[in-house]
Amino acid sequence: MGISKSIAAEKKDAWFQLVEYPVRCAAEMNKKFLHGQLARQERADWNLSDIAFDSIVLLTDKYNAIGNGKWKYIMDYQPRKLPVFPKVQRITLNTPETAFNQPFYVFNGTDYASWTGKMPVTHGLGYTRKAISLLKESIVQYRFNKLNSDSISLQIALAPNHPVDGRHIRFAIQLNNEPEQVFDFATTGRSEEWKENVLNNQAKRIANFKTLKSRKQILKIRALDEGVIVDQIKVFKL
Repeated sequence: MGISKSIAAEKKDAWFQLVEYPVRCAAEMNKKFLHGQLARQERADWNLSDIAFDSIVLLTDKYNAIGNGKWKYIMDYQPRKLPVFPKVQRITLNTPETAFNQPFYVFNGTDYASWTGKMPVTHGLGYTRKAISLLKESIVQYRFNKLNSDSISLQIALAPNHPVDGRHIRFAIQLNNEPEQVFDFATTGRSEEWKENVLNNQAKRIANFKTLKSRKQILKIRALDEGVIVDQIKVFKL
């Protein structure tokens, strides 16, 4: 990390512990899985995935050694022996990659056409850093042209979050004059859904609607609780 070179000597240990170690390990974890996925399709060298794994081990050894062992044994390169932490198994797939249903429209949170209530706030979050924090009872509208279908499926992806009131984190979605559909994406503790949301960096909900015969379609998202962060909306044809 280039910025590490500018850190004062007396602060380098704390910098590595709090910033450099988690950032670099997260990057190497991504490399490990991405290179592994490509290697399964014989599109990359398996060694690239293993090198990323070895980098995490070395970074963890350094973490436990800095400060004369001040934080020794605090970090483990495979905590709780969870299956995501070892090397990626060298399994080659002989079947072609799955052809995914491609969306006809993809909106980032900031792609809204208008808003009512309180103006959405951006914090640089989300897959493309264009997620919006939608305050309670505020509404954003997205507009798109009619598809060659009388029904569509909307995939709403939100930044994983916990309820402010400890119970609910709800939003409502409406297409044109169809009735609102209400979703609650609150999770409890370290549930499997929460783990999946964090691994994917998105909490997803699906809403199906009938479309109007008119060309323009209007999609509304309304926050019913605090903590709703809209990342992306994908429009699929049913």
